[in-house]
Amino acid sequence: MAMKEYTREELAAQPIGYWSGAAYRAVVGRIRADLAEEQLTQPHWWVLNHVAGAPGTWSRAWRH
Repeated sequence: MAMKEYTREELAAQPIGYWSGAAYRAVVGRIRADLAEEQLTQPHWWVLNHVAGAPGTWSRAWRH
């Protein structure tokens, strides 16, 4: 499937919703690609970030 090429004028005429969606896809795509290099997903990162933000205050209840 070939991608349609747009002129600068056509791109400039796009509504803000188009640009916010394009920015979201670019940013989230980059974040996910960078996390994938470390074999992480966003949920993995969220957990690690919360634990790192409050060291010594998190525990895990072990079930035997």
